[in-house]
Amino acid sequence: MWNNKSGGETIRYPFIKQREEKDCGITCLQMILAYYHSFVPKEELRQITHTTKKGTSAYGLLQGAEQLGFRVRALKGDFQSLQVERLVYPIIAHVIKEGIYYHYVLIYKLDHKHQRLLVADPSTRLSWVTFQSFQTEWNNIVLVLEPMLQLRNERKASVFELCYQIIGRYRKEVIILFFFALIQMILSLIISYYFKVTVDFVSNFGTKSEFYLISIFFFFFFILHGLSSIFHSDVILKWSTALDLSFTKDIFHKLVSLPYDKFHRRSTGEIMMYFQELMQLKDILITFISSILLDILFCIGALLFLSTISLCLFSLCLVMICLYGMIFSLCKRFYQICMPFVKREQGNVSHWLIESLRGYETVKGSHLERVLNSFFGRYHYRFEKEAYHLKKLERREQVGEQLLLESVRYLFIFLGGIMMLKRDLTIANFVFAYMLFDYVISPMRTFCHFLLEWMQVRTAVCELSFIWKEKKKEGEIVLSGIQTIEFRHLCYAYEEDTLVLKNIDIILKEKEHVMLFGPSGSGKSTLFRLLMKFYQVKGNSIFINNIDYHLYERNSLSCHLCYITQKETLFTTNLYDNITLARKISQSEFSKVCRVCHLDFIDQFKEGYYMLVEENGKNLSGGQCQRIILARSLLLPCEFLIIDEGLNQIEVTLERRILQDVMRYYPEKTIIYITHRYRNFDLFSRLLYMKQGKLLKDWYRKREEIVD
Repeated sequence: MWNNKSGGETIRYPFIKQREEKDCGITCLQMILAYYHSFVPKEELRQITHTTKKGTSAYGLLQGAEQLGFRVRALKGDFQSLQVERLVYPIIAHVIKEGIYYHYVLIYKLDHKHQRLLVADPSTRLSWVTFQSFQTEWNNIVLVLEPMLQLRNERKASVFELCYQIIGRYRKEVIILFFFALIQMILSLIISYYFKVTVDFVSNFGTKSEFYLISIFFFFFFILHGLSSIFHSDVILKWSTALDLSFTKDIFHKLVSLPYDKFHRRSTGEIMMYFQELMQLKDILITFISSILLDILFCIGALLFLSTISLCLFSLCLVMICLYGMIFSLCKRFYQICMPFVKREQGNVSHWLIESLRGYETVKGSHLERVLNSFFGRYHYRFEKEAYHLKKLERREQVGEQLLLESVRYLFIFLGGIMMLKRDLTIANFVFAYMLFDYVISPMRTFCHFLLEWMQVRTAVCELSFIWKEKKKEGEIVLSGIQTIEFRHLCYAYEEDTLVLKNIDIILKEKEHVMLFGPSGSGKSTLFRLLMKFYQVKGNSIFINNIDYHLYERNSLSCHLCYITQKETLFTTNLYDNITLARKISQSEFSKVCRVCHLDFIDQFKEGYYMLVEENGKNLSGGQCQRIILARSLLLPCEFLIIDEGLNQIEVTLERRILQDVMRYYPEKTIIYITHRYRNFDLFSRLLYMKQGKLLKDWYRKREEIVD
């Protein structure tokens, strides 16, 4: 953040670095909000601006800014008009980086005197850019956002609140840990004091018997120190294991409970990076409670003891701490600049690695090894390049720390020597003071490195608050059963200018058997993905039992709907668990669903239903996987079964037999069958035909026309 004084008033120019490649637009919007002392989380901005994997459109930015309280304008013109036009800054400019990549930057001000602009590029930094340099990238479009209403302002997510919630679950263990840490600190100082007592006693020519007596007294403190260390380690192990189990399980639960669109807008590498960063928070909490807390107590106790021995040496330690803090503050700013680049490139490498391993058959089938090596090498080189800058910064910080510590250590010994020559300090006190000096140095270095890790995690966790914060309830009505589902004048677009669904009107009734067919890209899948709330749609478009489906509680709604796609996943466990999902299913019900889905092929396996399924079902054919997934879905207590190309890898004759058996043995289920194959249409009582986002035909078939 830059500060600039204008007419006696300090103007703030906030800078926020984009976390993901597609976030340049919403990051500029967040910087404008910060300029006007407001805050809205990036995840919220992604939703209101309709940010996708492709990024944010100008229309989406303007639409989102209006919802935040801005009056918005999009202007197009040459640079001369930008200079002459009286605009309310800051403004968002659309540029083309390297002649290829579309990008948004924020212009805070124009400096006509020096022919330059103050530009915040969310991918790099806040800097002055010359008029000439800016014109080479600008594509003559700016978005002007002028605050008209009270701007929307939300409370920033506090990572301290999350930490307090986590620690609060184990309040008893934390108190015990603090108690043992305090005891260890006191005992360690007493043990160190034993050395001073020994030197003093020998210097004063004490008797052996007295020395033995004193040594026996201190021996008990050595034993207590050892025992307290053992108990302290046991409590730490127990607490850290419990925290590890509960926190990891909780975070995983929250991740898989996220709405579909939260995953859909992100790559697998990004999701994995989120999980790793949240795990880092757990590790930092364990480190703080187990060691940093003890180090802080050691440092405070050592300083207090040192102040009783020599105020001069005590003051030297305070000066060292202040200088150390200055070095840390200086490096912190550079860390904040470098770290987002490293995180972003690390996410790219993870994403590319996961994608390459997932498409291993494609790689081998098309002989893409050399191409993949080239791409991976490019991404990894970019990551190592950014990591090198970070390591270089860390190395320079370590050099600065070492020079400071060695200088202070020299001054400590030098001043101690002078004080001993003047008889202001005894040899024993100096040795004890030097031991206390080491107690100050080691915790201080550990604490500063801990703070750097804390800063990284704090920023990440604040941005990921949408994962761990409490979710708002979508509705309060509990759905007990579905009689009708109605799509009423439904329109939907992934992008603002292209409608995928156009004025859809359909009423689906319970126990119907409906086939929805049409060419690929006609909107068939999108229609029911909206019903499953994979994507967000405005109210009064989808009704269940004549009530807007937004008013229903999400969990109660999902219990009555089952949606099967052609890309379902089999888990790496045995076939039986894949079908039952570890639920208690009666043997008769299990046998029934296996007959209906024609799972007789399992009998040829030596292990039968307890054969281990490899990752993504690699040891099964596509048709076999689809039959297993259908069986799994039929065992779920849902009323509406939506099969979206879920049997497309099965031959038509077998597909027909399976559909007939499903309709015969599960008459209570409403079946919506989405396909682009028309061969088995005669099994269904109702046919829907879609093309180019429109419902072109909807007709019922007479009962005698339906093949039993």
